[in-house]
Amino acid sequence: MSAAVLSLPTPTPALFPPPAVPDRFKDGDRYAWPSTGDVWLRRGGMWRPVPDGGSGWFTDHEVRHALMQAVANWDAGERFEPVQPGPLLPGRRMTKETGLWGVELYGVSSAAQYVLSGDRLVPVRDLVAAYDEGAAYDIPATITTAAMLDVVGTILDEHDQAHASYADWGRLYVRYERPGDAPGDDPVTCLHVFVLVGTPAETGQ
Repeated sequence: MSAAVLSLPTPTPALFPPPAVPDRFKDGDRYAWPSTGDVWLRRGGMWRPVPDGGSGWFTDHEVRHALMQAVANWDAGERFEPVQPGPLLPGRRMTKETGLWGVELYGVSSAAQYVLSGDRLVPVRDLVAAYDEGAAYDIPATITTAAMLDVVGTILDEHDQAHASYADWGRLYVRYERPGDAPGDDPVTCLHVFVLVGTPAETGQ
C-alpha cells in the first residue's frame, strides 16, 4: 500500500464489514451501527452508549463477539473505530535510527490499517472506495505485521518530520504532513493507525 493518503470521507452506506477484530481494545474506541446512529464508547473498560440513556453497557467479550460475527458474515452494518492519539503519539517512539524491528508483537501476525479522513479514522479500503469502488475490493482487509513495518519504514524514509510510535495495547501510530492539494494550501496532516488483530480477515462475501 502506498504511503500516499487520500482524504475523502468514508462512503455511506458502508461497502465493507469491519476489517478484523482488534487483538486488544482501548478506552476511547468506538463501536457503532451507522444505519441506526447507535454508538458505544469504551470507557473504564466497558462499552457505554452515547448518549447514555441507561439502556445498558457492553463488555469487551460482547463487542468482540459482535465484530467477529460481522467479519464472518460480511455485515457492513457495524463499525469499529480506534481512538485517535493526542498531539503526542503514545507508546515507544520509533525513528529511522532506532529502527522498527525491535517491536514486540506478542505473536500477532496481522494488522488492520486505519487512516485519518476528515476528523475520523476509517479503514484504508473504505477510503479508497470513496474514489473507486472496484479498486477498493482489491485492498486487503488486513496486512501482515511485516508489511505494516515496511509501510512505516517507508513513511519514515520519505518524510523527514514523520513521527511513529508503538503502544503496548497493540497499536502502531504514524503521523506526518504532506503538501496541500493546491499551491498555497496548508499542509495536510496524515495519520495511520495500525491495529493488531486477533482474528483473521473476512472469509467470504
